[in-house]
Amino acid sequence: MSNDQQALTPAPSAAEIEAQLRATREELTQTVDQLVGQLQPSYQIEQAKNKARLKVEELKVRARLITEQAREGDPEALKTLGIVACSTAAVIGLVAWRVVSRIKRSRASF
Repeated sequence: MSNDQQALTPAPSAAEIEAQLRATREELTQTVDQLVGQLQPSYQIEQAKNKARLKVEELKVRARLITEQAREGDPEALKTLGIVACSTAAVIGLVAWRVVSRIKRSRASF
């Protein structure tokens, strides 16, 4: 902008400055309110739930794909299913062992 144009542009009035300040304050208030809302535990819990739902859906799709590939005889898919089956059996075994151990301990206490 040249000096001539700056000279032709009138300075904002007090009312215009106050209106700009009010608008800026409102924007800041909204921003702070959004930030406070994002820090609320309920908001964070909801975000975590949504993230978990998306991950579960992603895993479902992947599991379906691997299952289909295994049915078609894909060696990598068969290997993956074998690993999953062994891991699942190990987890079930550990849980069963833990339950039985607790039952035995509780009976020994009586």
